[in-house]
Amino acid sequence: MRDKILSTLLLVLLIAGLLTGRAAAEAGASVAPKPVAAKAASGPAPSLVFNELEHDFGEIGQRQSVKYIFKFRNEGDALLVIEQVKASCGCTGTLLSAEEIKPGEEGEIEVTFKSAMSSGKKKKSITVTSNDPAKPVKLFIMANIVVPLELKPRQIYWVADKDETSKRLIELVHRPDLDINIVDLKLSSDAFKASVTPKSGGQSPGYDIEVFFDGSLPVGRFRETLTITTDNKNYPTFTVAIRGNVSGLVRIVPNAIALGVVKDDTLPSRAIRVYTKGNRDFEITRIEPTSPLITAEIIKDVEANGYNVKVSLNSKPPKGAFSEKIRIETSLDPATTIDVAVYAYVQ
Repeated sequence: MRDKILSTLLLVLLIAGLLTGRAAAEAGASVAPKPVAAKAASGPAPSLVFNELEHDFGEIGQRQSVKYIFKFRNEGDALLVIEQVKASCGCTGTLLSAEEIKPGEEGEIEVTFKSAMSSGKKKKSITVTSNDPAKPVKLFIMANIVVPLELKPRQIYWVADKDETSKRLIELVHRPDLDINIVDLKLSSDAFKASVTPKSGGQSPGYDIEVFFDGSLPVGRFRETLTITTDNKNYPTFTVAIRGNVSGLVRIVPNAIALGVVKDDTLPSRAIRVYTKGNRDFEITRIEPTSPLITAEIIKDVEANGYNVKVSLNSKPPKGAFSEKIRIETSLDPATTIDVAVYAYVQ
């Protein structure tokens, strides 16, 4: 009896051991250990290093070209390849050395800055792109462009009334060490006169030039010039453009009709307002376009004591620039006739 009990106990223990081993095997199969990723090895790389990142040219003049050479070296342990040297507007960057620089070797980039007719402090940048894994390198150049002589303004836009006088001021200023005198002023129309006065009272050296208009030009646009002659061989003459419009009793806003770009069969139209100085009574007696492609519709504006004129194209003009006029005649005494420009670009 005792032997039978021992045999039964051993059998139970054997079965339990087999079941435990099977469960452990299944658990090991479902929770497998994660593989350890191999660490990526970083190889050799170039390193672009400049001796300096900026250069100040100091004071330079207008229309002057100055150069500077930036030196660099490859402090890495792989071949350095210069891919691009890109400069901002107003300067250029040129690689003087080879595009490929071995570790420990040096290279040069020449930067050229042209002041042109600008003035004041300027700062430009040059971006150097290479196979260096770091970011591209930016170089900077600075200059203070000193103007020995300045004429301002170089162009006058004059809005004037018929038979009314008016004036404008032009200044010519120069450095104290510049010896210059104005010897002559010449205008392209007898409707303008000019006088010159040296600056005084602690102002910058130079001259004040007053230009007078006597109001005698006809109603409409005008284009005239003032020529200034000096005794300095480096600055012998200056030309000031005088552009403007003379208004009579009749006022037109805007004083030109821009129909824009005509792309398809859609025909544009614009409106202008016609009124008088002093809100006088008048009538538009006639409107005559210079092209049969233009039509004009007159609409009386009783409250404003004026007119609105709708100007349209009645068919598409040929391709290219379209430039015509409409002539507006009124009942004012003496009769007033005004030409209004009409322009467009046809695609």
